[in-house]
Amino acid sequence: MKKTSLFCLAVAFSFFTFADTPLWTGHWAFDNNLFDASGNGQDAYAVVPPAFTSGVAGQSLRLTNTVVEIPDAPGLRLSSGFRLACRVRFARLPDGTSWTTVAMKGDHGQGEYFLRVNPASEGQQFGFFANTGRWEPRVNSRASVKPGVWYEVAAGWDEQGLWLTVNGDTTRVARSGTPVVTREPLRLGAFDGELDDLRIASPGGCRTGVAFWPFEGNMRDVSEQGHDFVAKHETFVPVRGGLALQTDSATWSVVSRPDLQLAPGLRIDCSVLFKEVPKGITPIVIKEGEYQLRLDSQAEGGHFAFFVNLNGWEPRVRSVCRVETGVWYRVSAGGTLCL
Repeated sequence: MKKTSLFCLAVAFSFFTFADTPLWTGHWAFDNNLFDASGNGQDAYAVVPPAFTSGVAGQSLRLTNTVVEIPDAPGLRLSSGFRLACRVRFARLPDGTSWTTVAMKGDHGQGEYFLRVNPASEGQQFGFFANTGRWEPRVNSRASVKPGVWYEVAAGWDEQGLWLTVNGDTTRVARSGTPVVTREPLRLGAFDGELDDLRIASPGGCRTGVAFWPFEGNMRDVSEQGHDFVAKHETFVPVRGGLALQTDSATWSVVSRPDLQLAPGLRIDCSVLFKEVPKGITPIVIKEGEYQLRLDSQAEGGHFAFFVNLNGWEPRVRSVCRVETGVWYRVSAGGTLCL
């Protein structure tokens, strides 16, 4: 019998906001893993296995020639009251006009915020940017960054504008406007050095969706849209950050309504773990005759796959990686499928 756990599930079309967001909506300690310690299921991932080394306390993430990504989530998005904090140390910094990216959500064409070390030609201070339709003005630290030194960095955006604190010294710049919100991942690095204890708070972060099931001991849709699962004999298991629904061979259903039907902008987000890798096709989410998220059979490669029925189910989109046991996967499917 295959055993699958779902941590949370959301179906997204439009925007609404949750008020009870915890202070830190993301926390990565990098103690020999890329787990999100906030309990929000936002584990980071890297194509190349990450390296860890000694940090200020515990371990830190070694980012030399490595980019680590964290999939988009509401608690990572730019909003009023946004705050990012971390420890960082550089083995070396580039000369001339090249900058060093510490963390950036999205990219310069479609991004939200950006923490970097400015180019040597600009003074090589820390710089923090927020995108409100334009990236400037940024806020810079006062002192130049030196290799081999651990820096405690915090940056954010509040009613007074952008602020940046480096080892206790705070600078500010007036900034207003409406934040650009994207579904792009948060990228860390690459640079020659270490990153530690990354934390993010986004109290006004937009949660996209018409339904949200956290599976915290019940099958209720906490979006208050009334999409509660019809459930009997459901089982919940403890996981990092709360509870998860253990699916085994059981299925649950929600009454079909127009806002759950296939439409432009459909998006499904969930966290899923397999205790055993099934040999056959394993459905995760299915809307009969419209869309489905599943794990393909091992004969087909054992990848996550997403289908929509547009006068036929194919072509599907597949993930690159094959599923392993005991690993939490953050899966987003819609116009794109990403892990």
